[in-house]
Amino acid sequence: MTIPPRDATNREPTGSRFCFPEVRSPYDRSHNQPSPASHTIPGMKAAESDRIYTSPSDLYRKKWDWDAVYWGTHCVDCYPGNCPMRVYVRGGQVWREEQSGSFQTIEPGVPDFNPMGCQKGASWSQSLYGPDRLLYPLKRVGERGEGRWNRVTWDEALTDIADRMIDAIEAGGPSSIAHEGTPEMATVIPTNKFFSTLGGHGLDLNGSINDFSIGLYETFGRFSQVSSADDWFHSEVVLIWHMNPIYTRIPFYHFIAEARYNGAEVINISPDVNPSHLHADIQVPINGGTDPAFGLALVQVILEEGLANWKFIKEQTDLGFLVRTDTRRYLRQADVEGQGPEDQMYQWAVGSGIRKADRANIFLKDVDIALEGTFDVQLKNGSTVQVRPAYDFLKQHLNEKYTPEKQQPITGVHPDVIRTIARKCATKRTNIMLGYNACKFYHGDLMERAQALLLAVTGNWGKKGTGIRCWASGMHDGAFIAVNKPGPGAANTEIVLSGRDAAIAAFKQMDPTATTEIAVKRMGQMSEKLQRSPGGLGGMLSGGDDGESSAHPNASTSSPPAFWWYWQANYQERWNTPGWGDDSLPRSFDEYFNEAISKGWWDGMDHPRPEDPPRVLIECGGNMLRRTRGGKKALLNTLWPKLDLIVSIDFRISQTGLYSDYVLPAAQHYEKIGFHIPTPHLMNLTFSDKAAEPAGEARNEWQIYHAIFEKIAERASERGLTACKGHQGHDAPLRSVARRLLDEGLPPR
Repeated sequence: MTIPPRDATNREPTGSRFCFPEVRSPYDRSHNQPSPASHTIPGMKAAESDRIYTSPSDLYRKKWDWDAVYWGTHCVDCYPGNCPMRVYVRGGQVWREEQSGSFQTIEPGVPDFNPMGCQKGASWSQSLYGPDRLLYPLKRVGERGEGRWNRVTWDEALTDIADRMIDAIEAGGPSSIAHEGTPEMATVIPTNKFFSTLGGHGLDLNGSINDFSIGLYETFGRFSQVSSADDWFHSEVVLIWHMNPIYTRIPFYHFIAEARYNGAEVINISPDVNPSHLHADIQVPINGGTDPAFGLALVQVILEEGLANWKFIKEQTDLGFLVRTDTRRYLRQADVEGQGPEDQMYQWAVGSGIRKADRANIFLKDVDIALEGTFDVQLKNGSTVQVRPAYDFLKQHLNEKYTPEKQQPITGVHPDVIRTIARKCATKRTNIMLGYNACKFYHGDLMERAQALLLAVTGNWGKKGTGIRCWASGMHDGAFIAVNKPGPGAANTEIVLSGRDAAIAAFKQMDPTATTEIAVKRMGQMSEKLQRSPGGLGGMLSGGDDGESSAHPNASTSSPPAFWWYWQANYQERWNTPGWGDDSLPRSFDEYFNEAISKGWWDGMDHPRPEDPPRVLIECGGNMLRRTRGGKKALLNTLWPKLDLIVSIDFRISQTGLYSDYVLPAAQHYEKIGFHIPTPHLMNLTFSDKAAEPAGEARNEWQIYHAIFEKIAERASERGLTACKGHQGHDAPLRSVARRLLDEGLPPR
């Protein structure tokens, strides 16, 4: 069909052609609703006259017009994530994004990381200008959760928020202002900096979302050391076990598929038929929550059939350590010599008898140790006790409880399947794909420990194509250093790094068995200043050049959310209700809880106590009502009435936002500078640039927190307040916090 030239009189209003405008904003800046396409984003080029739509190719061609291209990623808890994207901008508006495909080959013969991305990341720009985007500060009218809001100015919102935060600080100290941890990286650092400067209270992230593999931590003493994702290509057996990588590891799944082309077998272990079973060689339907029995049965077959890696067991595990038959505890130096470190264990050397295990490195150096047998050892008190290697106890236990036939009634898995998989794992490089599901189960640590035991007895650790996948992030890596810097600049980064390295080295000198992670954790327990940046309100003691205190002991507090739930949300009723917990326990939950408190096992972490209720909750990057176990039903009638102010900082109204007093519009990820989470799965820290101005009146988190501090200082001065009591009982200044945030942290952008 010939299309005549377009002019003012030649417009054909037929079904074969219609007019479409240039790119327009989906927002009317006069209210918080989608508007007709006649409104443009401020700063965009003026809309040209309507063009004639002739075919789908017209729209396709327009997708390839842009003014600038930026680097971007999505700084949410998409783990391991770090997908580098190219963000295309036209007329000041993010137009689209695509995978960059910019990774080079790391190891010859091994596939590279290209392409990294998924359909969610490739459509991220749609959320920037979607109909639910929050554009202006909103104040609740009516009851919380009623859904009635008034648009207010930033100054109105900040003034009211500042006044109510000052009221809370006067009544209960800075720690009465709380926030929940979040893994959304774009919000983590500014939020942590705000609360460490303020002296507020934070809830431990791992307790909230439980993406922490405690079973691996208990086994290895590390948070989960992993190889990079391209190492999956070297695997010969891939056990997909509590993971659904086709669905949740989209950027990395191709390494599993390529491993299959390379000859690997994929075994999917799951109670459901999930997407990952489609490309598995063996699907193992298992009864939910019975994974420990399944894993132990695999180990039983391997030990019974003599397929274990005996050298690895003797030199890399504790199965050769001697255990007392009377107490079922490891034989320790204090037993034999009367004193000594609690972790000094013993082995039985073939031909020579008892020997101390090397605490720093258990390589045997040509010494052979016994894994089975009963031996007599004389103790310091003159008595004689019988000991057996831990392996001997393990094998006996497995033979009595977890043969393939005995596990079948528990797991529903046929004994032949157990034997087939066990023999494969024992003879091939085995890699376990573990996600963040097992660690959310009751006794999920035992699931993970059974998996770790399977790797141990087969020697599938420390070699290419072996190991286990899960969370692995160093809290001092990359962007986290910024929170601990005493000031901006590279020199202050060196101060943090050198101080960290010296402290870790000193701790390891005292305890040669400590891993780096354990050293960091233990140092953090001894001194909160090593975990958070200085400058909290509650600890500023000596006078500064502004006449206010300037010493910097940390003033922020943190705790596992269990205490928050127990004392502030009435969870003791749930946890003590018969049938809702583990009825096999000999005592009630409260008996265990009260014993832990009375014996000081949680000293410094068991707060906020009932006498110190929270008064202000700030949600930034989180969604407490959706995330918390029990959600609205558990919290709205218990915790919510105690809160005088709830502020949600987000780019849209979340479930928690619906029940907040204020929702403040946050910049989206393409509208501010940010980083993703550094991780060994992918050896890079991905930078996300600011590609466009925030929509509406949205601001980034640094700007929001700085504005709150400025308003606190202003309102404190107008109200004649100079200081309040911090949680440590010291006077805390209110008028210099905004300046301190800038002096000690990153500048707002």
